[in-house]
Amino acid sequence: MSQTVILPHLVTGFEMKIADWQKGLSQAVRYRFFAYQSFLVLPAPLAENVRAFIPLFKASEVGLIAFNQVSGSIQILIRPYTVKPLSERAYKVLCDAISLFRESRVDAPSS
Repeated sequence: MSQTVILPHLVTGFEMKIADWQKGLSQAVRYRFFAYQSFLVLPAPLAENVRAFIPLFKASEVGLIAFNQVSGSIQILIRPYTVKPLSERAYKVLCDAISLFRESRVDAPSS
């Protein structure tokens, strides 16, 4: 008998863009349907320019991360609150997919 157990996954979404931050923000907002937190990750110089739009990020409940391509370091410029996903159904679908993936990894023969 198969049983699906849904564990509370605190899903965080990350959208990474090199240039088009508006498109990235739009995508990161969509991640909020299934994620407890969502971030837009941008190259550090662009992220610094985008800081002028902090109110937009906060209103959208999306965080902003600056990625330094030279050092490989990151800096969280805007940290969103951890809040329930906007769609319980979308969140449940993702949790089911995670559970199925985990089960397939456990059942997979080792090499």
